[in-house]
Amino acid sequence: MLHFTLEDAQWQEDWSNLLSLANQPGSSLEQLHIFALAHILRRPIIVYGVKYVKSFRGEDIGYARFEGYTLYLYM
Repeated sequence: MLHFTLEDAQWQEDWSNLLSLANQPGSSLEQLHIFALAHILRRPIIVYGVKYVKSFRGEDIGYARFEGYTLYLYM
């Protein structure tokens, strides 16, 4: 309806950012990774995000920047 499209340069920049994040050890998965996994497995995936990151002792060590549930569906 809005005729919105991204330029090829923007697609390339976004893709390179996702690849650089995926190459960092210990980094969390991005939405694209979960979405692709849902398509590969052909199953819905529910992601639960907590408000605070906890240590192995159960102490709050930081704010997670996201919380709640997200449902990724395959088509």
